[in-house]
Amino acid sequence: MSVTQTVEASKIEAIPAPFPKTEMSYVLDGDFISEGISYPEGTEFNIKPNTIHGPHTTKTGCSVLVTFSYPSVLDDFKLA
Repeated sequence: MSVTQTVEASKIEAIPAPFPKTEMSYVLDGDFISEGISYPEGTEFNIKPNTIHGPHTTKTGCSVLVTFSYPSVLDDFKLA
C-alpha cells in the first residue's frame, strides 16, 4: 500500500495560513538550536512578530526555511 499522494498544484486553491502575523520556521536538514532547544530535521515552529528570540546555533550545520506572514525587513537577521 502506497502512502504517496500526487497533487496537481494548478487544481488546488490557495488558502490563507491559519496563523496570521507569524514567523514560521521549518528545519530542512541538520540540527537547529534556538535558546538551548534543539530542533531536528522536519521540525516546524512559529514565533510571534516582534518577539526577541535566539541565540541560534547548530552542532552539525542546518538549513532552515523561514517565512513571514507580516512585513519584515532584512534588519531582522544578523549572521553569526
